[in-house]
Amino acid sequence: MILSTNYVERLFFASDFKYQSLSNTLKSLVKSMFFLLMLVAYSLTATGQATKTISGTVTDNEGTAIPGVTVSAKGGAGVTTDAEGKFTLQIPEAVTYLTFSFVGYATQDVQVPASANITVMLQESASQLDEIVIIGSHASGRTVLETPVPVDIIDLKELYKTTPQISISQILNYVAPSFSSNAQSIQDGTDHIDPASLRGMGVDQVLVLLNGKRLHQTSLVNFQVGPGRGQVGTDLNQIPVSAISKIEILRDGAAAQYGSDAIAGVINIILKETTGVVEVTATTGAYFTGDESLKQQDKNYDGQQFLTTFNYGIPLNDKGGFINFSGSIEDRKRTNRATDYEGSIFRDYNATDGNGNLLYDVTQFSKDATDDNALAYFQANNLTGADITDAELVRRGTTRRDYTMYVGQAQLRDAKGYFNAVLPINENFEFYAFGGIGFRQGRSSGYSRLPSNPSRYLPELYKDGFLPHINSKISDKNFAVGIRGKSGEWNVDFSNIYGSNQFLFIIDQSINFSQLTASQTSFDAGGHAFSQNTTNFDLSRKFDILKGLNIAFGAEHRYENFKIIAGEEASWRNYGLDANNQPTVFLRTPTTDENGDIAVNTAIRPGGSQVFPGFQSAVNQYRNSYAFYGDVELDVTEKWLLGAAIRYENYSDFGGTTNYKAVTRYKLGSNWTARASFNTGFRAPSLHQVYFQTTTTQLVNGTLSEVGIFSNTSKVAQILGLPKLKAEQSQGFTGGVTGTFLDNFSLSLDYFLIKVKDRIVFTDAISGDPNGTPSQQQIYNLLLQANASVAQFFVNAIDTKTQGVDAVLSYTNKIGAGSLKVDLAATFSQTKLDGKVKVPATFTGNENFFFPKSSQTILENISPVQKQNLILTYSLKKWSFFLRNVRFGKVIDPNIYDDDNNYMTFQPKVITDLSIGYNITKGVQVTVGSNNLLDIYPSKVDKVKYPGGYDDGRFRYQNAASQFGYNGRFLFARLNLTL
Repeated sequence: MILSTNYVERLFFASDFKYQSLSNTLKSLVKSMFFLLMLVAYSLTATGQATKTISGTVTDNEGTAIPGVTVSAKGGAGVTTDAEGKFTLQIPEAVTYLTFSFVGYATQDVQVPASANITVMLQESASQLDEIVIIGSHASGRTVLETPVPVDIIDLKELYKTTPQISISQILNYVAPSFSSNAQSIQDGTDHIDPASLRGMGVDQVLVLLNGKRLHQTSLVNFQVGPGRGQVGTDLNQIPVSAISKIEILRDGAAAQYGSDAIAGVINIILKETTGVVEVTATTGAYFTGDESLKQQDKNYDGQQFLTTFNYGIPLNDKGGFINFSGSIEDRKRTNRATDYEGSIFRDYNATDGNGNLLYDVTQFSKDATDDNALAYFQANNLTGADITDAELVRRGTTRRDYTMYVGQAQLRDAKGYFNAVLPINENFEFYAFGGIGFRQGRSSGYSRLPSNPSRYLPELYKDGFLPHINSKISDKNFAVGIRGKSGEWNVDFSNIYGSNQFLFIIDQSINFSQLTASQTSFDAGGHAFSQNTTNFDLSRKFDILKGLNIAFGAEHRYENFKIIAGEEASWRNYGLDANNQPTVFLRTPTTDENGDIAVNTAIRPGGSQVFPGFQSAVNQYRNSYAFYGDVELDVTEKWLLGAAIRYENYSDFGGTTNYKAVTRYKLGSNWTARASFNTGFRAPSLHQVYFQTTTTQLVNGTLSEVGIFSNTSKVAQILGLPKLKAEQSQGFTGGVTGTFLDNFSLSLDYFLIKVKDRIVFTDAISGDPNGTPSQQQIYNLLLQANASVAQFFVNAIDTKTQGVDAVLSYTNKIGAGSLKVDLAATFSQTKLDGKVKVPATFTGNENFFFPKSSQTILENISPVQKQNLILTYSLKKWSFFLRNVRFGKVIDPNIYDDDNNYMTFQPKVITDLSIGYNITKGVQVTVGSNNLLDIYPSKVDKVKYPGGYDDGRFRYQNAASQFGYNGRFLFARLNLTL
């Protein structure tokens, strides 16, 4: 049966979103995939490839059959053994080796036999220390035990069958202690893209690779108070889980090898290469929690999620060529952990007569009226602004539940398609290509605009107030091509990878107050886009000097482009200005003065779309960079390795930088290795940080001024004496040991220290005071020269020091007829401000503008500084059992503070995951389980001590800080089909 794109769109994307559909983009995706499939089909018929069928049995060293073993061949099929340890697969004639891998056993390559049947005996292994890694070294064939830097390997294709999490960022958050990521709420665009970091450092200080090639960043800058504030990260969730074979995490600075951003480490995502097998998964689940918020909403669950994925590979010829396709479609509903609003909803000027008619018309004073006229009206009707919420709820027939905000995960829907292909050209070279495209729609809420909030209330359009929404339209694509092979004794790789991300904002259930009743309620607020093209040429060769000398060198060129897409006029303009640029659209509401007499409160009606004003000015900026690197590794003896790397990189906008790295490794016997590295690194300021700007118009001290975020190259920045941005510079050290002991145990223990100089931060709102200190008066006067009253910038303002310990202990053994694997991993890290805040002379004595206490808290404590996990995996014939406990360390939320400006600390908590899987028949597995089985929540906000943070029931849990979220128990079921 053939499904039309219209049917697919209706099936998966039908919603109440009030913006343009994805029909055209989906059609383009379907047409492209169809064309590619036709090309592959033609290739198959043209080559007339020869294949053969191999059958066999996999056992342990005692002859016991092992079910669930992955059997694969590059360019050939990939299958798993059945309950009796048997398998059958078809492979091209040219394939000479099969790879057998299974948790708890050493991965084994076996030569394809002349006969059609084979028996393979796997050896138990306490770890994955014998697995080959790609990152961390330009020398091929290094295992985890042999590499001089710490590398974690996450076998995602196996892990995804058992883990409750369905997105890459959340899977890594629960399996890798050094990794941190959580979905955000009430954070504008960050609600739709999860920021991710390594070792408690910045989200822009980790480099992400795809098949070893640089992956582009998003176009989103995280501006709200939360993880990665003022930073730009990479969206890991743009890639379907079904496309990924494994993920390597290099926990060491590697800018000398890979370039900018690799200060904290590198994440390398490796795509699948298997063919001949169809893999389909369907996962469904929801949050079943006993939290008070659900009870007040008369619900038993929320946040329903459904994800379906597929993967299928096709051999392209009889020489190992293949193309592997993957895709996914996800539908995620929102959650809400805000309880019934406890604050004031209605005041006396909102009163109705019981039939829904307003008794008082204070909106008559929204334009051209005087304070005297308004005061007379208020006095005549004895309006004081008194709270009448309880009585008015009865008159309107509503409850407090009807005015609850949405505080929880955003609603998301997305569709993604990826491919990975290799086609041999001749005996020495092969062509390769990979990439994909994804589309995401998101919907999140802002703060409620209640009738009791007079400057945000217009009863003619929203009688009961309104809850504005931010709708996102995110498109992400990347495509890589290359040729690699062997020319004489040299390994050659020439590649190009292009990637782009576009983020558009549609605001609905909103209003531009400066237009009053003439305002529309939905706005195209514009957005931003980022694209990157990277070209690499790499050479490497091994020489027979001492025990082996590997030399690698190469060059890179990178082009980057950042755009701001202007929104429609109504999304940003203030229409309430007269010919002299003075405000005319005011709101006057009653209040009482210090004597208890009725008085007038005057406020300007703001312009632009409420909750998210549109982008006023378009931006289109680009830059180029080029780099040269050299890398050498020498095995001095069988035990001792020395290595060094150097890289020069030059950017068209801020100049050049040279960085280096030195490593050593020494084998302490046959099972243990000591290793150490020292590196310098850098992070170029992102184009976003250099050129992002957005402004709004506000009334300050009776004068309209431009307020907002200004680029570092703007006139405002020049007047204030702010220097242009420069690259962050780092020095890093890592040292540790790794090895196996007592046959069944493995250990990895590493200390790290990272110092960053001239770290880029996002300033606080900078403003002066005409009556303050001489310095404050100077700032005030300088801002007036630039027609600004409040401004924010990106500046190189601080130095930081991050240090800690990573530890991983693993145990594997046979327990009864099954296999048990235990992993205990932990990260203990701490980032601290190193030295004084660096400010221009203009701001001497006002350093708080650049790095206030809240910013220091974000830097040091907004994500857990400690995280430990204990994972138990047990396989028994057709059954699999998975139990995990993760301890998330304490965090501090800078949005929640008491009267003495002391922030609230959220104490450590342990989250338990459990799943049970059963192989119904060959190729059919069912898994059920839970994330946060015990329904654990962060510490509740004390509404007496932290009333502002509690916000009348809106934020009962941490909102800005990133621990483990606050959605509660998630129950799921998953069906895995292998055909």
